[in-house]
Amino acid sequence: MKIVYTDIYNDLTKELLRISKEAISAGKKVFYIVPSSLSFDKEKEILERFNNGIDTSLFDLTVTRFKQLPWYFVKDDNDQDKVELTNVGKAMLFKRVLSKFTKDELPLYYSMGTSSAFLDSLVDLHSELEKSNLTSSDMVKANGGERIKELALIIDQFDLELSEKYANYSKIDEFIDNIVKDKFTNSLQNSIFIIDGYSRFSAEEESLITVLDNKSSDLVIGAYMSEKSYRSPYIQGSVYQNTIEMVNRFKKQYSAEVYKIVNENVNNYFTDVSIAWENENDPTSTDEFKLEIPKNEENRLRIWKVINQKEEIEYVAKEIRQLLSNGVRYKDIQVLVGDAENYRIKLEQIFSLYEIPYFYSLEELMKNHPLITVIESLIRIKKYNYDSNDVINLLKTEMYKPIDYSLDEIYDFEFYIVANKIRGRKKYSEEFNGRFAAENIEEKNSLRESLLGDESPIQKLLSNNNKRLAKTLISDFKSYLKESRIDEIMQDLFNQAENDNDFALANRHQQVWDLMLDSIDEFLQVFEGEKMTMLEFLELLYSGLSTASYRGVPANVDVVNVRDYELVEPRSSKYVYAIGLSQANFPKHKTNSSLLSDEDRENINKSIEDTSEKTANKSKFIEQPGFTSNAKNIYNAMSLFNSATESLVLSSPELYDVSQEEVSPYISFLINKGVNVEVKKGVNLNSNIEEIGNYRGLLSNIGKLERQMKDDTGNNQGEVSNSAFWRSMFRIIKNDKVYNSIIQANVDDIVPVNLSIDVLEDMYEKNIYASVSSFETFYNCQYQYFINNSLRLQELETINVDSRTSGNYFHEVFEDLMKSYPSTNDFDEKLTYSLQKIYNENNYKYYFQDETGKYVYSRLKEIIFQTATMLKKVINNELISPQEFEDTFGFPGSKLSDYSVKIDENHHLKLRGKIDRIDKIVDSIGVVDYKSGNLDFDLNKVFNGQSLQFMTYLDTLKNNYQSPIWGATYLQLKNSAIKLNDLPELDLLPVYLLKNMLYKGVYNSEESIELRDTNLYNISKNNSYSTSEIDNLIQHNEKLYKRAANKLVTGQLAVNPVVEKDVAVGCRFCNLKAICKFEPDIHMKYGRKIIKQPKDAIFEEITDDRD
Repeated sequence: MKIVYTDIYNDLTKELLRISKEAISAGKKVFYIVPSSLSFDKEKEILERFNNGIDTSLFDLTVTRFKQLPWYFVKDDNDQDKVELTNVGKAMLFKRVLSKFTKDELPLYYSMGTSSAFLDSLVDLHSELEKSNLTSSDMVKANGGERIKELALIIDQFDLELSEKYANYSKIDEFIDNIVKDKFTNSLQNSIFIIDGYSRFSAEEESLITVLDNKSSDLVIGAYMSEKSYRSPYIQGSVYQNTIEMVNRFKKQYSAEVYKIVNENVNNYFTDVSIAWENENDPTSTDEFKLEIPKNEENRLRIWKVINQKEEIEYVAKEIRQLLSNGVRYKDIQVLVGDAENYRIKLEQIFSLYEIPYFYSLEELMKNHPLITVIESLIRIKKYNYDSNDVINLLKTEMYKPIDYSLDEIYDFEFYIVANKIRGRKKYSEEFNGRFAAENIEEKNSLRESLLGDESPIQKLLSNNNKRLAKTLISDFKSYLKESRIDEIMQDLFNQAENDNDFALANRHQQVWDLMLDSIDEFLQVFEGEKMTMLEFLELLYSGLSTASYRGVPANVDVVNVRDYELVEPRSSKYVYAIGLSQANFPKHKTNSSLLSDEDRENINKSIEDTSEKTANKSKFIEQPGFTSNAKNIYNAMSLFNSATESLVLSSPELYDVSQEEVSPYISFLINKGVNVEVKKGVNLNSNIEEIGNYRGLLSNIGKLERQMKDDTGNNQGEVSNSAFWRSMFRIIKNDKVYNSIIQANVDDIVPVNLSIDVLEDMYEKNIYASVSSFETFYNCQYQYFINNSLRLQELETINVDSRTSGNYFHEVFEDLMKSYPSTNDFDEKLTYSLQKIYNENNYKYYFQDETGKYVYSRLKEIIFQTATMLKKVINNELISPQEFEDTFGFPGSKLSDYSVKIDENHHLKLRGKIDRIDKIVDSIGVVDYKSGNLDFDLNKVFNGQSLQFMTYLDTLKNNYQSPIWGATYLQLKNSAIKLNDLPELDLLPVYLLKNMLYKGVYNSEESIELRDTNLYNISKNNSYSTSEIDNLIQHNEKLYKRAANKLVTGQLAVNPVVEKDVAVGCRFCNLKAICKFEPDIHMKYGRKIIKQPKDAIFEEITDDRD
């Protein structure tokens, strides 16, 4: 064995290739072994460099992985009578094994036998034990707890069935045994093994290295470490700790020859950074290494400080486009990310915008493929008895087509079943006759019968609940695939992708289909002769497919490679951009989520060391991620600092997702050493021509630049402004059709355009009838009012229980109850009577007919009974006398006079409303409004028009009664939970309940004195106003109506949601975002900014406005 090492800034691969060429010249076969994560890139690099830049194949040089190595020797000896299980098949076998245990045998894990996550964890544990050369007995010896004993019992039974029935051709352990038995001696003696890219090995890999060293012609390991670190007596905490420990162990165990490559006199910026980083982590170092940055190399290493991920990726894209203009190839550029999953979507969008081809080296789960969605939908349909959401999800995949249908037909079908609350298999087996959305009912019934009727493929598949043999289940499932035309559809998808030259997509379709068929075959192998239900079969199939990943291969060699920075190799690309290096990602802090804890792992390794349990050919140890992570992180940072040969950019966003991020300690180290930090501010007038990127990128940013040009004052605080350049650029492209379409669609898309007189005349008659709440919507957002109330856009009407349904039920019950004005003695009896009466008379039974509706109805009754306690107290109080219930104004036949506002000579606003209750207290009157939400009086909202209701009601009372006004209150309809821990004494429970149910609102301080004594009203200084103040608010309320109505009749409407503290609160709970296109980050300036003011300032403005 030879171990060749060099400093990390030297070219180690060059020396290993020299050794390879000499071996091939001597007639030897070379196996060049690299880590699995780098096998594709490393093979490409080695073959190109071997042939001086020409990508070609070599018969005597094979670039491979440890896991794949046995295949080259045992591929002709495979036992064709046995099936080799994939991880999907192993999960199935684990499920079968678990089903044979009793609860007494597995008290801890028995209930987890159906958990796909647990099955996957068992597969991972078994794989890790294999890599560690460990058995279940090793676990038990180290830790004899019940948990470990149960895991050992499961693993033992699994291994027994695996060895009896199934093949495992790639098993390294079996390969090692065959080498020891001299089965491959002739081949090995003519082979040399070169290992590159490792700083540590698993126990299984070390065992294989042992036998290869004994039997092969030669074995060479290449490693990175410095002479200083290797010779140091202290290696703990060193950058090269893992490498040095490995080299020392091999030197002792195999008498390995260790030699260093002569330094190539590489002396550049990256060399000095490497020495500085090594010195920083050297426990014996006492002198600080000063990093001197040569003037001609100061741009080789740059640190970016960027506001967020979007800006960060966009700057990378622009630089890549700039490099292309200088003759750089895509394949010479590499992008490393701190969090590969988090950056994926943003990077794909921006690189597509800037037309940059790339390969994202990240496993992508298959679970989002429509075929997997079909299986998931089938499971949910069976499990939840044809819930409408699951049925529609299946149909929208367009992978279930026993008959042809369009998506428009499915949308129409969905509209009908949601509106009519179609749920359950029985409902889909019966003819549709719902009363909502019943247009074209014959076509809907025809679709129902073909897709979901008794003779449909899905009913045939799922209707049988009996346990059946595995081969019967598979036969039925394959019949479903054929009758549903899924096999045809998958073939069409594959052909379409190939016709579109999207070979990556075609490959994905092929992978998913092949995996499903293989999984079905493995299911038959594992469960042959056993019985289970169709649901159990589908769940097994889905658990394997949903956790599988696509095998990714670049569709083109000349692409930008994007990968996790932990997979980086020294000198891997000319230009490297490492982004997302925030404190959370650089270094990475990983948690152990396996079935073996950190303590378990430590105990296992300690037990092996104590018993010296090793054979001549086999190492035994298990990885301890918590112990090795620090050394790995330090080494990864060193690899990253040396990943580029020309230029390296390290970037850290200030905002990561939505949270503020601190600077990484590794980045701080470089900053403290004098590396300059470039602050990137996003597109602005100080940007230059190099930051254009490409035409599409320019168009995406020109709107922002245009707005900045309008606001440009020429004062850039010492910065060099390029506004003249951008103004010239804008003049050149402003006539471009593409630009104009984008600028209209994305920047000025919500600029208001007044309605024409003709449209206004057709839309608004002389008298405009509207509700109070609609004008609250107007002051929340004018466009929202226009869509809902002027154009009368209708939302989907359903028979589901919603806030409107429950609110109407509350009001009608209380109206009926209070009209009978029950006494205290018969209150509960009359309340029960009103509940049942309203339920039967007003068709509420349609809303509460299913199990969900019944549960909601029971909750509504609880709320009514709890709220009714306040009504009972009102009846029992001599001061309070309810006068009217559900009294209306503005409707034909209303008792109260109309609320009319003159807009102009041709138009009047006629408001309509209903006052839930009018109470007389002594000689004054006031309003009670029932609310299901937790509302209270807010002076600022009254002033800004967001809360018009109370002042409108009080204005109506003034116009209809001669009595003074005591105020207006809300009675919240609720059944609140009170934590007993919050009660000093249990006897105080009624007091807390009463306090929680108090009437809240606005009070006339001169007329509400008696209310304080009732203990029913939440009266305070903050919600009490004088008569004159209330009158001022009422007059201000009238002006708000007039101003709003005037905008309506003149057609001057805007998309202006209320903005509070830079948040568009007016957009909350709004269903019109897809129509109005308001985007807070673009259109915030169009919003109506609300600033909360104190009481005095509000009344001062009202007075000034009146004057």
